[in-house]
Amino acid sequence: MTRMSITLASALAIATLIVGVQKAKLVIRLNPGFADNDKDGNVGNLKSGLATAKFPSSNGYFVLYYGDGKTEEELKNNFERIRATQPAFVIVGYFGEKSSGPVDLKQAKQVLCVLRGRSAKECVKNPSVVPNNTGIRTIYYVTADEEDSIASSQIKSVMDLGYDGVFFDETNRLSDATQTQRYKKLAKSVHDYGNDKNKKLVIANPGVSDNSVCGMFEYVDIVSVENHWNTEVPKCSGVDKSRWLAVQGDPSGETGEYAQPPHNNELDKAVSRLNCFRKHGGYWYFTTGWDGDKPQHWKLPAFLETFAEEAKKESIVCSE
Repeated sequence: MTRMSITLASALAIATLIVGVQKAKLVIRLNPGFADNDKDGNVGNLKSGLATAKFPSSNGYFVLYYGDGKTEEELKNNFERIRATQPAFVIVGYFGEKSSGPVDLKQAKQVLCVLRGRSAKECVKNPSVVPNNTGIRTIYYVTADEEDSIASSQIKSVMDLGYDGVFFDETNRLSDATQTQRYKKLAKSVHDYGNDKNKKLVIANPGVSDNSVCGMFEYVDIVSVENHWNTEVPKCSGVDKSRWLAVQGDPSGETGEYAQPPHNNELDKAVSRLNCFRKHGGYWYFTTGWDGDKPQHWKLPAFLETFAEEAKKESIVCSE
């Protein structure tokens, strides 16, 4: 065999070896809309601009719940219940007398403690920050319309405790350049927090589903269209479906039937809306429960456990 033949053969062998190694690489495929995980279980980078948060291995299911975490009973009946359903992330808050006030640190600690794996009884007795033994990411509610000093103080309070990110509500003033710069600054303060930069999750809720929100993906990881599960999400360049979220609770003045959350006995409707949103190009969907004749963000749906299982499936059966 000539030197050229040997060289070509060696190159071919190396190329074959590389391909073999690539094929042998462990790849965990998530539900539709997610990138492949790397060896540490982190999903491929979701950014299209500045946002760089990575998801842990996910099951397509999240919870939004604004109930209290003050007492052992509340923690056990609600947050232990949520933890048992194993959501990828939970949006909680606000903890304090009002959304514009300081964070109730004890309550915030207790909730984080339970969602990370300890019992309600243990967390009330000693609400210390513990390692995340459940894989659930805990996201705190902040109203973006608050003054910078208030929003920044709330962000620092919960991030110091070990929260995994922030859900910014009321981010609908997208035509105002000054407000947009504020949103960017607030999001960056979360992404840049601590030593594990770019692993914090930032979710924004402009509450609309149109092209005006596309620019938000430069600085947030997920955009919430709130009640608009029933419409096609905008075709924002480079944006994966895993970056769209819909959540129902407060109809926010919208009177259409689509804006009314499924009642506590309407599991099929909730599952259908989840699947319709996915059919329309979104991914995450959750609906809160009812208290009498009103839907409330501080009520969990009666069908929480069954809905959790349905959300983890890949079926897309939309009947609405």
